[in-house]
Amino acid sequence: MRQQLKRLFALLPISFGGGSEGDAKTKSNDKLRNSAARGEVKDLLDSLLQGADVDGQDIDGKTAMINAAWRGRPEIIEILLDHGTDIEIADLRKRTPLMWGAINGQSSVVTTLINAGAELDIPDDENVTALMRAAWNGHLKIVNQLLAAGANPNRQDSKGRSALDLAKLEGHKGIVESLKIAVK
Repeated sequence: MRQQLKRLFALLPISFGGGSEGDAKTKSNDKLRNSAARGEVKDLLDSLLQGADVDGQDIDGKTAMINAAWRGRPEIIEILLDHGTDIEIADLRKRTPLMWGAINGQSSVVTTLINAGAELDIPDDENVTALMRAAWNGHLKIVNQLLAAGANPNRQDSKGRSALDLAKLEGHKGIVESLKIAVK
């Protein structure tokens, strides 16, 4: 289906992305972000056809890509990537789609973003990475995915804490064991 959609959009004389958040586009940009969060492919595609900015942000800096990541919508992420979204776009707290997937334990999203080339160790405004967020929130599968992909387990946040420290703080024993192996 992804390849069919890509071919379809290649035929259309419409440019996706890059527009400004003016009054004319606000409605389609809102629809795009909401459709991404809900996983509504038809409405998402309609928004893109109406000229929505694929990277348009709301007042918190959230985009369709971020909404799809935190809500666990890998199929929406694939469509947005096909339409030129910025895989590293961050909200106002500097949290990327990969980080939002990691925060909420969205394994399929993390897989999709890793396979698409997402940078693993981008820190947010507290110098916390996706690996640290997954460890802190108790998402063992995500921690293991990120470690296997090459995330740095030795990075520290603005308070000097590593992913291992955060996992210990929260009592996530399985994650502590995985991280101990990774830091050796």
